[in-house]
Order: sequence, then structure tokens, then C-alpha cells
Amino acid sequence: MYFPILKSAEIFYKKPNQNYVINSRAVKYSSSGLALLSLAACGGDGASPTTAAPPASGGGGVTTPQVAGFTEISTNTFLANNDLDSVFNRSTSTADLTVSGAGGDDTIITGSGDDYLFGQSGNDTLQGGAGVDVLTGGSGADNLVGGPGFDFVAYIDSPGGVTVNLASGVGSRNDASGDSYNTVEGVFGSDYNDIITGNSSDNLFEGLGGADIYDGGAGEDYVAYTSSSFRVIADLSSGSGSLGDAQGDSYTNIEGIIGSNYDDTLTGDALDNYFEGGDGNDTINGGDGNDLIFGLVGNDTINGENGNDILSGGDGGDTINGGAGFDLISGDAGNDIINGGDDQDLIYGNNGNDTIFGGTGWDIIEGGQGSDTIDGEADKAVLSYALSTAGVTINLATNSASGGDATGDTFTNIDGVFGSTHNDVLTGDDEDNYLDGDEGSDILSGAGGDDYFYAYQSEGSATEDQFDGGDGFDKLDLIGSSAITTFAVDLSTVDAVNIEEVRMGHDYRESLTLTNQDVIDVTDADNFLVILGHDTDSVSSGSVWAYTMDVMYDGEIYHQYTGTGTEVLVYTEIGSQSGFAKPAASFTETTTNVFDAVDNNDSTLSKTHVTVGLTVNGKDGDDLIATGDGNDTINGGNGNDTLRGNGGVDFLNGDAGDDILIYDGVTTTYDGGADSDTLLFVYEADGIDLSTLTLTNIETIDLDTENANSLTLVAQDVLDVTDGGNQLIVAGDGEDAVTSTGQGWVQGADQIIDTKTYHSYTSGAATLLIDDDIMQTIS
Repeated sequence: MYFPILKSAEIFYKKPNQNYVINSRAVKYSSSGLALLSLAACGGDGASPTTAAPPASGGGGVTTPQVAGFTEISTNTFLANNDLDSVFNRSTSTADLTVSGAGGDDTIITGSGDDYLFGQSGNDTLQGGAGVDVLTGGSGADNLVGGPGFDFVAYIDSPGGVTVNLASGVGSRNDASGDSYNTVEGVFGSDYNDIITGNSSDNLFEGLGGADIYDGGAGEDYVAYTSSSFRVIADLSSGSGSLGDAQGDSYTNIEGIIGSNYDDTLTGDALDNYFEGGDGNDTINGGDGNDLIFGLVGNDTINGENGNDILSGGDGGDTINGGAGFDLISGDAGNDIINGGDDQDLIYGNNGNDTIFGGTGWDIIEGGQGSDTIDGEADKAVLSYALSTAGVTINLATNSASGGDATGDTFTNIDGVFGSTHNDVLTGDDEDNYLDGDEGSDILSGAGGDDYFYAYQSEGSATEDQFDGGDGFDKLDLIGSSAITTFAVDLSTVDAVNIEEVRMGHDYRESLTLTNQDVIDVTDADNFLVILGHDTDSVSSGSVWAYTMDVMYDGEIYHQYTGTGTEVLVYTEIGSQSGFAKPAASFTETTTNVFDAVDNNDSTLSKTHVTVGLTVNGKDGDDLIATGDGNDTINGGNGNDTLRGNGGVDFLNGDAGDDILIYDGVTTTYDGGADSDTLLFVYEADGIDLSTLTLTNIETIDLDTENANSLTLVAQDVLDVTDGGNQLIVAGDGEDAVTSTGQGWVQGADQIIDTKTYHSYTSGAATLLIDDDIMQTIS
């Protein structure tokens, strides 16, 4: 399959080991683009090849060699000598050849170069071989064989419209009458009303003037207007074109348009489209689908609209709107205005003084060179200087930037920074920040908030960078780069303070070595450290640690240890834990994939990396149970249990006791059982509609995560999800929101539960208590 990509303002049709440039009216590969040759290019003056005079050599007449009735009139350019049937066969040639027949039934065969073949009059056979070839049969019933490569047939000199059907391999009308096609992918039509039909390959058509009818057939097919002398309007959603060479054109099964050198308007449909604006100030609308759009030269307006689009402005001051979907946007040269739109986007301003708005979603924004103005807007936005040629200094608290590509930049609503490959200084603010120094010896400071720092095996940043978490609960993420070579980190060699969690586990092997003193050195005054990892990771320590109990923390199960003035939580599923005594297994696999608690004591089972379905049965203790991606059934039994399914179509049954069921999606069934039970959200799950969840016997919904959650419900939901008491408590914080409108809620007196104040609402038999910190829209 061919796929068009941008390179040096040209379109490359790429397949294994071959690049084909399609950048103008013609089809000759060259470093400067393409140019379609006419008869004048063959003889030098447009005269008939039978009368064109060959070049003289020193006044002594023709000295260039002949090939079966052909004369080489200049390097790699050959003309038939007369109107007799002539044969030209250079099938082994690697040069780019231009060969023209005459009035006879000529046979022209070329090799692997990018060749022009002209049959002219007569019933000719033109065979291009490998390379990007253009076959112009002229009048007569011609046999046109492109051979390997992306090849074209051309009818630019036809006296009337042509019908070319690459699927049937048959042409008709005017110069196409009686023509046959084999291994041909592209068509250049006439200046009249052409009918062009593609085959199962990816095709490129340029009908030139006239009201042309295009049907691409199967494959990814494109129509070009690079020869138009006026701007064009081409709308794939309506299947029609107007103005310039597009006047009267119609499109069926066409996926892409290549515009003219003027101010074009190009519009896509619901499919994945490709657009190139060319020169001029173009307006390009992608529509639905995952579109690939290049404005190229000019001050273009590009609207990706729905879908995961790739958008490039090219030269000029462009306005680019990503729309909905995960978009990759590049402003390229010029002072561009870029709006990422909805969902996560990757935005690169490139050269120029750009103005960039992230929109909604978690965006990564790199302004590039120039003094850029960047607003991350809603949700999370990360500022990147990965391509800067010098180190940068960024302070999110003061919104200041200097050095390298950051010089002159201003920004607001930024939550994180990716540094350069040089020595950076990155400082956060009071929000939750993401700081990644990349290569170089970097200084990373989180300030306030719960911050993330990243240290990569490939960059040596674990020992080269300085990390200061500041206030909040801060995490250092160790990221290996090899499934074979372990990323070994000795915490004593890491220059870090105020770090509360060290993370491993990214499908590679990481190991962490630490002592009791290391915990004191890298953490804050609480001397508390969480260690998270994977079954391929390891943790070791030569200090003395006393096991105390298993705990559920942030939705995961950990072994809790105490040292000398320190406390450490080690994730239960880290593969190797040396120096940390592990408790005896409290569950046993009684039959395949069925695990039962050994006794009635507090029991723990963590199988989050298991992908098959499990059945887990607790007993009378306060059990901690977490499973993986399979379709699991978890029965807590008696006791105050904490249960988590971690994906799949799960059934969580708390049974008796005050249980906590952790939310993992709408495919899970949650039954609290007897007593007072809670549905807990540990991660962001924005836009929760309570009516879409399968809940019973739940008395409390706790939205209080690190991120914002929003819950929508009706009065009947309260009756459906709770037990006979018909009272639902919603806990959370100021980032969360609850909406229930049109339900006739009546607000009563506030209630205080465990020192927290709740607003009270009733509607019929339903009672709703909402944490007063939560944003509430109730009626």
C-alpha cells in the first residue's frame, strides 16, 4: 500500500525500498519535483520526430548511435528515425530515458530508470520497466505497460476527452481509443471531459481541464489540480468540484485532493483523507476520519475536525484547528495560530512566533524556535523543548522561560515540562507537575503539588539529574530501556530529596537498592517511601526491616515495613524482594484459577498482572484482593474487605462487613452486600453516569482521587444502588462535581459525618448527601 508523506514540500508515495514523488503536472522523478514532457521536449522545437534534425557533431554529421531505428539526439533522449515499425529495447538500462516513436507501430521498452515513453501515431507497445514512468501512447490503439513502480499514462495532447479504466485495462474515446493498460497506477487526462476509473492499487489522477468524472475504485486514490491556472473548490463530501480545473468535476471513491497554486478550498468526507494545498492561501477541512493535511506554501486555514489527524501548515502564517481526536499538528515556518481542540494532541509550532492553544485533553506542546505564546487551557498540558539546541530554564510558578528555544516564550496553564538534551533547570508550581529533564545534567524542582519526575536508563538521568519534590506527594519514575539489561539504580547515588515514591515497571527490567539511611535522605520529614514495580523488577536492602501488615494504597496492595525511624511500602508483585521478609501466602489455589483464603485471618491476594479470569473467595478477615484483566469473580466474605478487579467483566461481591469496592469501569458488577459499603474511585473517571453502572447495596460513592471526577444521577439511581435505607453519600473534593437536575430535590439541613459536612437532599424516598467541597448542580 502506498502512503503519502510530506518531505521538502513534495508528496512521496512510499512502498518498500521505493519513494515516488508526485509534485506537479507531470510524473518525472527529480530532486526538484516533476515536469510532464510534451512533444517539444523530444525534438527541441515541437516538430514531428520524423523531421526533427539530429544535433550536429563538429560539422561532420550525426555521430550518435542508433538503436533499431532510433537515434540518440542528446544524452538519454531517443527519436525514431522514420514512420516504419521500430523497436527500442533498453530493458537493462538504469538511466532516465526519454524515447519517442513516430508513425509506425513502435515497440519501446525501457529499464529501471524514471522514463518518458511517447508512441505518437500507430498502434504502439510502450513498456516502462521499473521506476516511475510516463507512457503517452498518442493516437492509435496502444498497449501501455507500466511495469514495477508507480507509473502513469498521459493524454494531455488528446484532441478530445478520453475514457480510461485501469480496472478493466481498456481505454476509449479519442487518443485512448483501443488502448490497453497493465500495471498502471496514474492517469493524466486531456483538457476536455474525461472519465477516469482506478483499479485496486492506490491511484493518482489529474484530468486537467474539462468536466472530469473520477472513480478511484479500491485503494487510496487522489486527484491533483497542480496544473490549474485558477483556484479550485473540491468537496469530497458532496462529490463535486468547481472553479479552475475542478469546474464540473465529480468524485467517487476518491480519498485525497492535491490543490493548485492558488487559494483553494478543499473539503473531506467521513473517510481518512489526504490533502495538499500547494501554493496559495488555502482553506482545508478534513471532516470526519483520520486525515493527513498539508497546507504547504501560503497562509492556510486547516481544520482537522473529527478524527485523529496529522496537520501541517507549511510556509506562511497558518491557522490550524485540530478539532476532536488525537491530532499531530505542526505549524512549520511562519507565525502560526494553532488550536489543538478536543482530546489529546501533540503540537509543534516549529519556526516563527507562534500562538498555541492546547484545548481540552492532555496535550504536549513544543513551540519550537521563535517567541511563542502558549496556553495549555483545560486539562493537562505539557510544555516540550525536546528539540532545543541549548538548555532551557522554565519556571511554572512564575511563568518564566529562557535559554534555547524557550527564549521569548510566554505560557499559561501548563502542568509539565519536557526538557532538552542539554542542561536544563525545570521548576514546577503548586499544581501536580510532570518534569522530565531528558538528557543532560538537569535540576528539577517540583515546588508544591504531587509531582512526577522521570529518570531514564538510556539517558543516565538517575545519577546525573537533581530531583527535589518539594511539598506534596512526589514520585520518581525509573524507566529502563532493555528487556535484557537491567536498569540498576542504587538510591544512595541519586541526588534526590522530598521524594515519597519510587516507581519501576515499564515492560523492562529495573532494580532498586536502598538502605534505611537512603529513605531518610530522599524523602521528606515523614521518612515514608512507597516502592512500586512489576514482576520483572527487583528491590533489595541490607538494612533491617520489620514487616507489619499488608495495606491497600492508591488502589494497589503493598507490604508495609518499618525501619529505624522509617516506613516503606513495597508493592507485593515486585518479582524479587531481598532484605524485605514477605509474609506467608494467605490464599491457596484450590483448583485452576480458583483461590481461597487459607483461614479467617486478614488475607491478601494480588494478581493484577494475570490476564485469565480468576475466582477468589475471602473468609472472615479484612481481606485485600486485586485481580488482573480477566473476567474475575471476587467474593470478600465476612470482614471489612477491599476488592479491585482491574479490568475485564468482573463481579465484585463484598458480602458482610463494611467493604470498599474499587471502580474499574462500566463492565464490572458491584455488590456491596450487607452493612455499609463504598464504591471508591482511585483514578480519574470523568463523566460518570450512575444509571450506566451495575451497583447494588452501595451506601457511599467516594470520588476523592488525585484528579477531577464528575457524577450524574437521578433520584431513581439512589433507590437502585443503595440498600433498604435509600440513602446515598457522595464524598469528594473541590475538583469533583455532582449533577442531578429535574428530580424535585428538596434541600434539608446539613449533616456532619466523621467531621465532614454534607448537604442533604430528598426526593420522594431517596436521600442524597453530598460533600460540601464538591461542586453541586441539584434541582
